[in-house]
Amino acid sequence: MKYYVAFDGGGSKVEAILFDENLKRIRNARMTGMNTASTSRETVSANARKLMDELIKREKAAQGSNTTRKYFA
Repeated sequence: MKYYVAFDGGGSKVEAILFDENLKRIRNARMTGMNTASTSRETVSANARKLMDELIKREKAAQGSNTTRKYFA
């Protein structure tokens, strides 16, 4: 199964939403903001990956699967 992640972010919070291959919303995760005006691009990128990892971890636990991840810039 393919998964897609969308981000909704700003200075105070960012939410990552996991969708399945039919674009059905599966789950979401939140963390502090990702404003590049006050945070380095490297930190923003690392935080985005942490959010994706958390979503995948939750999905693996729910499905009992061996889901892998691929990052696209």
